[in-house]
Amino acid sequence: MARELHELYRATVIPLLRLDPGAKDFFEFLVKNGIKIVFVNDMTHDIQVRKLIHLDMTNLIHFLISSELAFAEKPDQIIFDYAFSTV
Repeated sequence: MARELHELYRATVIPLLRLDPGAKDFFEFLVKNGIKIVFVNDMTHDIQVRKLIHLDMTNLIHFLISSELAFAEKPDQIIFDYAFSTV
């Protein structure tokens, strides 16, 4: 059942995602100026990667830290410590 719900979420929600106007330009500006971008997210790594692919943002993100990889969820300090240790 969990896998079916996971796939339902992926199939339903991800296609509806849209970036705010200017968001991609802002990320491109950061990358162009040598600023590394780290996304810290809850949920599974797979879902977060699919979101970034859908939004055409994979080339702008240096690190993707999911709660699945850090074994902690926001706002737990552990996930942020893990993220800082990757940069």
